[in-house]
Amino acid sequence: MRKTIASGTFALLLILSNAAGALAQVATLGEVSFSPPAGFRYQKPAATDGAANMTDSGPGWYYGIVVLPAFRSAGDFDRDFAAVWQRDLAGMYGREPSIDDRYDYREAGYPGRFGSGSSDRSGVVTLYVLHAHSMAIPVAVLATTVGVRNDHSVALELFLDGIRVSPDPPQPLKRTVQMTDLAGEWHEGGDSSVNWVDAFGNYAGTTFVAHGVSYEVAADGSFRSRFAGISNGRILREQSTGRIELRDDLLVLQESGKQEGARYRIISLQEAPNGVGVLTLLEAQYQVYAANIRMYAEKWYRAPGGRLSGTDR
Repeated sequence: MRKTIASGTFALLLILSNAAGALAQVATLGEVSFSPPAGFRYQKPAATDGAANMTDSGPGWYYGIVVLPAFRSAGDFDRDFAAVWQRDLAGMYGREPSIDDRYDYREAGYPGRFGSGSSDRSGVVTLYVLHAHSMAIPVAVLATTVGVRNDHSVALELFLDGIRVSPDPPQPLKRTVQMTDLAGEWHEGGDSSVNWVDAFGNYAGTTFVAHGVSYEVAADGSFRSRFAGISNGRILREQSTGRIELRDDLLVLQESGKQEGARYRIISLQEAPNGVGVLTLLEAQYQVYAANIRMYAEKWYRAPGGRLSGTDR
């Protein structure tokens, strides 16, 4: 008989929160592979049709990720979502979220849909149903409160983006990198706009800022960068060269002619299913908290095959 969260998995999470577990670099559930988050307790499925459980906990709180068995998709994201919710979550959390309260999940991994529910007795739950190769991959996230869930949001995103289903090979998450991992052409950019009003609340204009930067990194750490930015119609372009240095968990961009380099904490290096490299960095002035990563982290992207060889430019 298939285990559901309502009948067994949620109780198992409470047991696991007080028991030591094994950490695995890459774990599997049927055709699905994933990397349990660092510091989480991992419990292998008790049966081939069971669930894989990962938990983090402290005094008065817990947080759990439950990977449920993948199944053949009905071809519709919302139908798959409703089927999983009714089968595994409705007994504890009631009716599934309406279609208007479900959202697309599109980060560096497989696409999917997600929605949330809660109950006074069981806390909050968010169900993600990812899709790849005609398969639906359900992942339920359980937490005592919304705040606990938000505190783990970065670990969850990295976890979800690392899920793979056969024939895609496993994708273990990298938290430390070597210089050879960085070889290639990376791109980073962003934009923002602010609407201004006067003392009477009347519209007074808009400020728009955008930038894009590329880094051509050789295997020996030397790089060449090109920057382009626009601020209220004023365009700025710059070029620079320098060298990347890896110091413990820091990546340092040392531009030629500058005394101090830009220092970043390395959060993760992943490869998306389409082969795009995703490097997540956080300026070293910020502590590695979920809120800081959500607000201030930079994501660098490298196209498939975008590696350089040696010191060629």
